[in-house]
Amino acid sequence: MSMKVDLSETILIDNHAHSLLKGFLDVDVLQFRRSFSESQSMSYIERHAHHSLTYINMLHRLRKLLPFETEDELIELRQKMSPSDYLNTLFDDASIGALLVDNGFMSDVMLANNELAKMSERPVYKIMRLEAMFERLIRQRMSFSKLERGIQEEILEASSDLVGLKTIAAYRGGLPTDCAVERSLAETEYKEICGSLSDIAHFRIEKSALYHYLLFHAFEASIQAGLPIQIHSGFGDTDLMLDQANPVLLTSVLKSKRFNGARFVFLHCFPYHKEAAYLCSVFPNCYMDLSLTVVLASATAKQVMLESMAVAPTTKILGGTDGHSVPEMHWYGALVTKEALQAVLGQLVGDNFIRSVDAMSIAEKFLYGNTRDLYNLEGLG
Repeated sequence: MSMKVDLSETILIDNHAHSLLKGFLDVDVLQFRRSFSESQSMSYIERHAHHSLTYINMLHRLRKLLPFETEDELIELRQKMSPSDYLNTLFDDASIGALLVDNGFMSDVMLANNELAKMSERPVYKIMRLEAMFERLIRQRMSFSKLERGIQEEILEASSDLVGLKTIAAYRGGLPTDCAVERSLAETEYKEICGSLSDIAHFRIEKSALYHYLLFHAFEASIQAGLPIQIHSGFGDTDLMLDQANPVLLTSVLKSKRFNGARFVFLHCFPYHKEAAYLCSVFPNCYMDLSLTVVLASATAKQVMLESMAVAPTTKILGGTDGHSVPEMHWYGALVTKEALQAVLGQLVGDNFIRSVDAMSIAEKFLYGNTRDLYNLEGLG
């Protein structure tokens, strides 16, 4: 038996999002499809992406809001609309209240945060990607001591403009498994990079003693700055090796007293959402979301949500979409999140497992309360 729980008008603070393309209404069919796939293969986008359950369901939902039938008709309709009107039609329909945006993704072609905030008529908060900062500072070929100080100072100085930090280590060779990286080894690697790279302007930091040493250095700075750290885990870009993106690989970091004051948020998580939920159930400074999962694995959203909530405390799970490039992704992720949460909580109430008042309290925490509290956002929810 299931009881009705209505979350349609409850706001979602999107804990994990990216900005929109500057010309997000001007994309063609293939560009639009690419937003709903992590594949870099044009053959896949042309032949398979639009046959995924996610894409089929997204279009089905969108037809209830907009008058179109085919993809071509949708693209033509979008191109005739005002960007602000179209964006707010979607965000209002899904009751998206605010977004936490990582600008490290395709920043040269995306709207700046202030532009997105103005166009969407809602708050947009900044998340700083650590890898972009590491690479920018390394390119300056400063001394290693200055590099260490530069990372700490930049995080502390920027903390008034940020609500969090983020690492994409899972996409750069895998999550670090050992937090005891020797400084001397990291410094040696740094000197070798500075001395050997002829084209340091295009330097890309990847799995190494240097990379992980700098990550842990930034983790320590995050404690002083009071900023949570988002960590990609589970599925995502084709850069990753999936087995190296399991959040349990960070267990030694979570156990280290050195990082007791840090707060870690695992993003995506699927198919390791059970592992992430376990970590959230035993480490007080560990949180998770199901962003991207609710978009690219939307058919299983209810199951994944229940399995996560069955283990992780309801104060540890945040709502998010990983929306990027086109607003339909944020919109779809928000709708799937709320409908899956409605179904799960309704079933638990119907089974007399929790009370209706408990269900609403859990929903409010999941959709906005936990994010508001963890990132110290004021006046939302």
